[in-house]
Amino acid sequence: MVVCFISELDIIADFIENDEAETIILWDGSSDIGYIEEIDEKLIELV
Repeated sequence: MVVCFISELDIIADFIENDEAETIILWDGSSDIGYIEEIDEKLIELV
């Protein structure tokens, strides 16, 4: 499962792997981050 969140942050705390996520990507919207599900591409177009 892939989840997409949009936010603005003043500071970024260290990510701690857990049962729900093993990694997090803070994406700039243009860098190649690999495969993105079609539904997520559509959601990105909306923001």
